[in-house]
Amino acid sequence: MPGSDRQVLARLGLKLGLALCLLAGLSAWLELQARRAPTSFRQKRLGLEAQAPALQVLVLGPSVGMNAVDPSLWPVPGYNLANNGQSLYYDRALLEQWLPRLPRLRTVLFSLGRPNLRVTVTSMNESARGFAYRREFGIEHEDPGLRSDPRNWSAALALDPLKVLAWSLNGSGLVLSDLSASGWEALPPLDELHQEMELSPIVARQHAEHQRGMMVEPASYGLGILGAALALCRARGLAAGVFVPPVTAAFAAESGDGRAQELAALRALCRAQGARFHDYFTDPRFQDRDFADVDHLAAPAAARFTRILGKDFLQSVGGPIVARP
Repeated sequence: MPGSDRQVLARLGLKLGLALCLLAGLSAWLELQARRAPTSFRQKRLGLEAQAPALQVLVLGPSVGMNAVDPSLWPVPGYNLANNGQSLYYDRALLEQWLPRLPRLRTVLFSLGRPNLRVTVTSMNESARGFAYRREFGIEHEDPGLRSDPRNWSAALALDPLKVLAWSLNGSGLVLSDLSASGWEALPPLDELHQEMELSPIVARQHAEHQRGMMVEPASYGLGILGAALALCRARGLAAGVFVPPVTAAFAAESGDGRAQELAALRALCRAQGARFHDYFTDPRFQDRDFADVDHLAAPAAARFTRILGKDFLQSVGGPIVARP
């Protein structure tokens, strides 16, 4: 090979090497940025780690629980470990993982949204959340077919590299939760105009139809997981409770299919495991003005609901429940 050709190849190899180094450097930087992003999963893990030694009450469940319960209002230390799209699979896995690290835990409360007994993280189109549980908590993805996906280990891939880049440069791109020290996400109340728009019967019907599309498993799927979690609490001598947060009247009217049978099964399961059960789904103490959308309480109503939970579930934990100022 002539010397000039070798020089051309050498220069080409050098340029290619430099490009690969730049790409590797950018990838590493994006991964570091993604891992420091304050996602709800990261905030929950860090918050729970900080409060673990003194924690007495743990709340689990999906977003309806995360937005409805502010444990800082209870006179005993509590933490809200509920999260957006958190299925019962992750409730049980988090409970099993953290029980040895919560020496003062006395009560576990499970919140249930309308579809929770019959959904998985995949059927909710929330597979990306399963990758976050793997990275932050070391919990295997609920979907066995996704347990070898590289997004289980790469935060940048799971969050989308372009969104991570935008967030790193100007703070946009990623939708991040603003959580309190107790793990609660406060939702602002709607004004009258937005109440009419976002809490209408049409919106309620659409949301109910969306949830029915996610409910691909038989109710026995969720009942089995919940039963195992309640049995774990009972074996550890912990008080356990299950509750269904309130929703708007319009959404409740659209969500009746099969609910009576599921409620009967839930009550029977709780009786068998020695757990308390309260259904607040159609609680008349909450009206449309109390909601941020058809099935999530706004912050002022969440404070009232938290006090109700304290009276219904926590009387035996710290004496009479009196909300903090």
